[in-house]
Amino acid sequence: METMNEAEKMIKFYERIDSSKLRSLCIINEWCTKMDTEVYDAMLCNESFFTRRGSVRNDVLELAYLIASHSDTEFGVSDIAGTIFREAVIRWCEEQEDEH
Repeated sequence: METMNEAEKMIKFYERIDSSKLRSLCIINEWCTKMDTEVYDAMLCNESFFTRRGSVRNDVLELAYLIASHSDTEFGVSDIAGTIFREAVIRWCEEQEDEH
């Protein structure tokens, strides 16, 4: 059995925002109610948010701010960011090729 350090070197962790889950959150929470259809569609089709592999921290914050500024909601940016992070971020890991 490998040690923790060996396992850490062998496994890569990823995160990606799921656009369909984000869309569902917007509908369920009545977010983006002040957002033009074009802006809403552009947000949900922005490849940089939904295809990046790695940390999505900055993307979640950017989306939360965009949603909060275009919504008639009592949710704050941190509430929206937390909800997106919990419910719309897909997480997985992959084993890396051995470099030896």
